Amino acid sequence: MKTREEHLEYCKICLNRKLDYQKGLICSLTDEIADFEETCMNFKEDPIKKKEIENVAPLIQETELTRQVNTGSSWFLWIFGLSTINTLILFFGGQVSFIFGLGLTQLFEGLYIGFFGQLDVLGVLFSLLISGIFLIIWHFSKKLSKTAFL
Repeated sequence: MKTREEHLEYCKICLNRKLDYQKGLICSLTDEIADFEETCMNFKEDPIKKKEIENVAPLIQETELTRQVNTGSSWFLWIFGLSTINTLILFFGGQVSFIFGLGLTQLFEGLYIGFFGQLDVLGVLFSLLISGIFLIIWHFSKKLSKTAFL
């Protein structure tokens, strides 16, 4: 027996469809929801509705793909933001930091402090330059640049 979703694949492009606010999409000939096994004997394709659905499906897929890409690209922004906050916390003498961020900036800052004794403005600028690469990657990934994701 077909599921309701499988029936609806036929019903939503059938000329005999009717919307019932309690049952949903039903057959206008029987006033019931579909219950056929393989095919409906009364099925008459609505070419206009079929064309509408065919045109909408790729748009839905494209929208979902864009949402997934934007979700993935937002991680670049998080890395930039948390790394920047970690750098500023260290610069202003804080004793805590986020566990997430760039290890590269923390390594650079540790080496900088080892060589110069403290993290000064120049060290902060270099550290922000390193994290800023992720801001640039985020910017281009929002424009769906394949290079940004590579």
